[in-house]
Amino acid sequence: MPAVIIVDEASMISHLPAADSHTARFGSGHLLNDLLQYAGTAKIVFVGDACQLPPVAEASLSAALSPAYWKEQHRAARLFTLTQIVRQQQHNEILEIASRFRRRIELAGADNLLSLPVPKQRNVFATLGKDTFLNCYFMAVQEKGLTQTVAICHSNAQAHDLNNLIRRRLHNKAALQAGDLLMVVQNSYGTELVNGDQVLVKEVTGSSSRAGFSFIKIKVASLFAGKEYQVLLINDLLYNDQPALTSDEVKRLLIDFDERMRQEKVKRNSEEYKNRMKKDEYLNALRAKYGYAITVHKAQGGEWDVVFLYLNSSVYSQVYHNKGGRHPDGADRYHRWFYTAITRAKQKLVVNDCPFIEKFAQRHPEENSRYWRDLQKAKAAAATRVQVYTPGRLTGVVSKLLNQNEQGVNGFIKTDNTKEEIYFILSAKNPLYPILQPGLKLSYEIMPPKGNKGPKATRIQTIAAR
Repeated sequence: MPAVIIVDEASMISHLPAADSHTARFGSGHLLNDLLQYAGTAKIVFVGDACQLPPVAEASLSAALSPAYWKEQHRAARLFTLTQIVRQQQHNEILEIASRFRRRIELAGADNLLSLPVPKQRNVFATLGKDTFLNCYFMAVQEKGLTQTVAICHSNAQAHDLNNLIRRRLHNKAALQAGDLLMVVQNSYGTELVNGDQVLVKEVTGSSSRAGFSFIKIKVASLFAGKEYQVLLINDLLYNDQPALTSDEVKRLLIDFDERMRQEKVKRNSEEYKNRMKKDEYLNALRAKYGYAITVHKAQGGEWDVVFLYLNSSVYSQVYHNKGGRHPDGADRYHRWFYTAITRAKQKLVVNDCPFIEKFAQRHPEENSRYWRDLQKAKAAAATRVQVYTPGRLTGVVSKLLNQNEQGVNGFIKTDNTKEEIYFILSAKNPLYPILQPGLKLSYEIMPPKGNKGPKATRIQTIAAR
């Protein structure tokens, strides 16, 4: 065991339980606690920026960099602050704007929201309109390459939209192509690829389906290490705005693996079962998203020569909750998000000109009016797209069964009215178990999504049994 352990980017280390979004959990699921147990009596140096975003879904606290947290844990900790700037030159415009947000964060309790200053065009620039923003992005890619150019934004939905627009111009094909840029969203235990790694697709060689998922065989090259890997990729994750698989989707992979082991007479909890679990290509298939545009949370820890920051109204969701009031630490979240976004850029920052930049209404009155009109239209359209799960019973047919064994069965029911496919799991003890087959007409209720769990069919009956 080393005498000293140095941990970089420590603001990203969570002290809360990890989300159940992987097929296997290593350690207790509490990363900070596990690190402390591993370290034993060794000293730990946590290095990071306490003004950056805390881990996703936590309050504005990066526990590893918080003296107050260590005091609560009855552990001795000393704080040192480095003040000399080495990444950017003095009078760098990126640094000036970042420092402005940093000072606001350090003024704990400051409630009013800062705007970005009007760029002086030394190395911060504003573009008007999404088309101009994307044109400038492609010019930067030609000059700097994909590895040193990135678009960042607030929401997964916005990243999904920007990736689609960028890929349409690059490939004009929906399917994954050689040359596509991906970002790994979960550690890949069959390779050395980890969450946040960028990879370039070298070859797309085949496809298969299992457990209701589509898989693609690809060869990728890591931009960080330069190594190439032959991997199986979960294709479905590329084409939705989820940050990762839901816990229900992970469960589907586990059920499928368990069924295959049962058929091969491999006993659960045996050493062979555990070893097969670690090596199974479907269970450990690469989980990645298109990586041209990513969220600021995903960009944290990385830096690029040229960063394109796309701002829209979802940034305010950090400040205001759904009922219209403010989060108690909303202003702090907002300023940390901007600070983290701005400091991803090493040489140039490009922002879409909008009401988040000072005096936008005076500088571009027509565009300002159009911005707010479009926002209202988008809100109205979003309200009509919200999936409302009507209470009471629905009808549909079994569209597919994924796995069926002595323990139970899982699959999908296609709803009659919406044609939406709803996931279900039934125990072998359920009276429906022996007669379930594709095409069987059923009635059921829907358990709405909750947290990381998608909607699920419950209280299932055959139509005749009603």
